[in-house]
Amino acid sequence: MSIADRIQRTDFFRRSPARLGGPADHKEWQHFIIHDAGLELLVNFSLADTVRWDGRPGQESGRLIVVARQGDRRHTAVERFTGADLDVESGRIDARFGRHTLRFADGAWHLSLRLPELEATLRIRPQTWPAVSGNIPLGPGTAAQARTLSWLIVARAQAEGTVRLGGHTHAIRGALAYHDHNWGHFRWGDDFAWEWGQALPADPACPWSVVFVRMADRRRTRVLSQGLFLWRKEAQYRVFRDRDLSVEVGAPVSLEPHKLPAVMALLAPGQSADVPATLRATAEAGGDHLTLLFEPHHLTQVLIPDETDLRGVTRLNEASGTVQLDGTVGGEAVALRGPAIFEFVRG
Repeated sequence: MSIADRIQRTDFFRRSPARLGGPADHKEWQHFIIHDAGLELLVNFSLADTVRWDGRPGQESGRLIVVARQGDRRHTAVERFTGADLDVESGRIDARFGRHTLRFADGAWHLSLRLPELEATLRIRPQTWPAVSGNIPLGPGTAAQARTLSWLIVARAQAEGTVRLGGHTHAIRGALAYHDHNWGHFRWGDDFAWEWGQALPADPACPWSVVFVRMADRRRTRVLSQGLFLWRKEAQYRVFRDRDLSVEVGAPVSLEPHKLPAVMALLAPGQSADVPATLRATAEAGGDHLTLLFEPHHLTQVLIPDETDLRGVTRLNEASGTVQLDGTVGGEAVALRGPAIFEFVRG
């Protein structure tokens, strides 16, 4: 079985079981990050349903989030889709969100974006085997409606294509990229928070790729799970979990966040990002050890109304920066320097 075959069998859209009489509160998103020398691009295709005031499932909707950064300049967009503007086939990687499309064919994801200030045609070919973690607990829920999240990671991919920003065309040739796919049942505002991040080497010849994750309660007084995942070339090489890891966060960073959508900034004025200026994760087990240091340089904040409190807002802080990773695994020296995006979800 090839990497592409495995992705077709595991990375397909699940969609909400409420369409067939099952539970609602379903969330799902396909997430892509491209690190190029002159451009950093984040693209997120997400699906969600809601529970109405009378307890019945609401309408499923789609949302596209795009963040493109060139140096200190950002081009951002959030669009929402329902009804005939949303066409997603369950069991396949094939979706249309208005004018924007995502599909998997010929061993690669194909993305087409048509925004007023940004157009893109991209082919992203996976280079690592997908890793799947299922039914990660997010917080308390009833037996019939557990709050869980499943996660598929493709730590490294290669992107080709073009991105047009403000009339200027940016050619992407062999840029390193990242993909993940998340799905589960929860509400924004539930008792959870997370810190997640990925990093790729600035030098494509470097064989290492790394992903970090830490799940906690909403106030971050109790860590539920944490992990550091290391890939060497196409294979997952080492996993450190829970007690293998210690994490230190620095003082809050002084970056002014760019807020999306802009109208939501009225509910979350000021910085209110609660993103650390440094995050250091130290992993040690079985004679292997790694140290990861992340430093953010740019911050975009996606604001989502809580589904549990009309006054509440959940902040998805997308922090763009750099990672240094050093250590020894299996007797082999590990060294990675490169771009990274870490996501800090805060209540």
